[in-house]
Order: sequence, then structure tokens, then C-alpha cells
Amino acid sequence: QPRVSALMTLDVTRDAVVSNAGSGKEVNRYADGNRVTAFRENHGRIDIDVTSPHNGFLVVNTTWYPGWQAWIDGEPASVRRADAAYMGVTVPAGSRHVQLLYRPAWILWLTGVCLLAWLVLLGIGLQMGWRLRT
Repeated sequence: QPRVSALMTLDVTRDAVVSNAGSGKEVNRYADGNRVTAFRENHGRIDIDVTSPHNGFLVVNTTWYPGWQAWIDGEPASVRRADAAYMGVTVPAGSRHVQLLYRPAWILWLTGVCLLAWLVLLGIGLQMGWRLRT
């Protein structure tokens, strides 16, 4: 019942509906005094400087997708789905540096496959070169 009443009073300009592992959804209310002091985005990396007098939840209007990882002041943090399509991070009070990196698992797999293929081709090339010399 509390979740239903919270959703009925949802103000989309001030609230975020956040996926919460194991317990459905929760609504985080916007708190006054929060400020984003710097925002930089470059090739799968987002750096945000945030100042807030309270613990809060930072919603980043970039599409959530598996593979996003977050750090707050260099410490790992969880990236959660916010407002169904975006991503967000719980940020403690104070001045914080939030870094988001897109590192999907398939890139590591693909890199390994390419490296293996390159080594096989190098081995074949060396073997052919050895045979031509003898």
C-alpha cells in the first residue's frame, strides 16, 4: 500500500522511480540544495562533480544498459535503473566525484577472440616462413 500511495503522488519533475533489487520500486524525492558543478561526457565515460547537503540519488539521463559501472570518489558504486530507461547512482552527502564507465562484458570476450586469432595467424605465418627457408 505505501508504494501505491507514493506512486500516486509522484512529481516527475522532482521524483525518480528507481529499480531496487529484490523489493520492486522505490521513489526517491528530490532534495533542495543538490548541485551538479561539472559534467563531462566522452566516449563511454561520464564524469560528474556533485555537491549535496544530504545523501541522494543522482539520475543521469543516459540510457541504462548492462555494462555501465560507477565509482564515487574512486570507490565502486552500484548503477541502478532509474525512471525505467535511465541510470542512477546513490551518492552520499558532500562534494563528490562520480565516474561512470561503459565496459560491457562482450568487449573483453571479443578482445580475447581477436587476440587468439592474431596469435594463430602469426603462428601460421611464422610456420610458413620457416618452411620457405628450409
